Amino acid sequence: MVSLFSPLSVRKKIILASMSLLTVLLLSGFFTATFAFGSASSSSSTPGVMSSPALTANQALFSVVDPTRTSPFSPQNAPEHTTNCGVPFANYWGPGTACGACPTPGVDGFPNQPTVACWSSSFQLGPGVDYYSGNTTDNEKCPCTVPYAMIGANPRKSDTTTSVGVNIYAMNVNFGAGVPKFDGSANVSSTIASPLFKADSNYGMGGAAKQYEDAMFRAEFWGYLQSSGDTNFNVALSTPSTGPTFSFSMPSNSGTECTSSLYVAFHDGCGAVYCVTSGNKCVGPFFAVIDPVFFQYVILQKAVDSVNINPAALSIFLTSNIVLGDPLNPANYCCIIGFHGWDQTGMLLNGKYFTFAWASYTSPGIFSVPIDDVNALSHEIGEWMNDPWTNNALPYEWAAITGPQYGCSNILEVGDPLVGYVIPTNGYHPQDLAYFSWFAQQKVSIGFSKSGNQTTYDFLHILGSKPPRPNVCA
Repeated sequence: MVSLFSPLSVRKKIILASMSLLTVLLLSGFFTATFAFGSASSSSSTPGVMSSPALTANQALFSVVDPTRTSPFSPQNAPEHTTNCGVPFANYWGPGTACGACPTPGVDGFPNQPTVACWSSSFQLGPGVDYYSGNTTDNEKCPCTVPYAMIGANPRKSDTTTSVGVNIYAMNVNFGAGVPKFDGSANVSSTIASPLFKADSNYGMGGAAKQYEDAMFRAEFWGYLQSSGDTNFNVALSTPSTGPTFSFSMPSNSGTECTSSLYVAFHDGCGAVYCVTSGNKCVGPFFAVIDPVFFQYVILQKAVDSVNINPAALSIFLTSNIVLGDPLNPANYCCIIGFHGWDQTGMLLNGKYFTFAWASYTSPGIFSVPIDDVNALSHEIGEWMNDPWTNNALPYEWAAITGPQYGCSNILEVGDPLVGYVIPTNGYHPQDLAYFSWFAQQKVSIGFSKSGNQTTYDFLHILGSKPPRPNVCA
């Protein structure tokens, strides 16, 4: 396998080209071989297509976007140990009040508008303890109270179902005549039929079948639900409504729009198409690599402007087989396949704040591990449920050997530590998610354990029986 970048270099690149207030799914180790550049292989007559072997799992990146500015999706340095967590309405609430908080319509500068169901609470974090050696370390700013905000209702206090609306907007990206099309509209039906929106399994937790994200959210707060008897607690996603399909034609070449554009961060091209190869033969699906800043500023910006956003629902923008990175040298920077965050429609002070997720529906064979179909979307929805306004900042930095592409992170993003680990469900491949207890450094996890009494920090027990080492990034 080819490692495309070190953890620290990935972290710096995410910050320098930060994707609005969003969190990114990054794959930086799931390519199985180096890229082979040039014209299409001899087995393919498709013009304008370059060759590539399958990608690897550590190349999947999910990142955080921070748009505290006048134009949606404009990049800004990611917040790091700041008091206001970088959210837009922190400018109107006082210092620190936005960390881990839900916005209240019409209060403290937040517009008087509908918004997604949200609850907030906090956990206590004492002086750091290295649970691997037993030695005491120093957590920044601790002992402390760490606030956080999540979707739905507090599982310690609620025994009801919260239903959240969902709108899916397909994005079709066209690279020109003779080149394969990348139509998100082709995957809308299969996305809606997936375990993300269909109650297909109880995942060994007993009772009725649940949607995947609902089941994982119940699993991470399992101890609370069992102790309080909240058997009816759920956060259910409504059957998605589908908005108008957005179509975008890429520039015919890497000409003036790309070479002279401030949007292009890493190279002289906006995008390129590849075919997965074995040797010199095209054997797998086609996929497109698009510059992340061009995608964010131009393509996604235009998609948002083309639809009527409902701020009380989750807005999902769906593409097919598109990854973000350096189109002309993916081995240098690749591959983002999803992010989530919040933004604002229209002009600052006049638009509506909304939460969103972008994800690419990927075909088998692009990645060397089953990062297929709704895998990226499951990552993003799980993180949206646990950090809808991307303001759940931690007073320490975590690192996970299972997610080295993220380096050191101080955000409560449940998908990032477990990219590439899937929970197969009825033919789909949703991703495993880290439990709340892992980020809260709880010695005894409140998360569901398939083995009964074993302390675990994710459904598959990939993260083991100990929380992250708080001093690993010191």
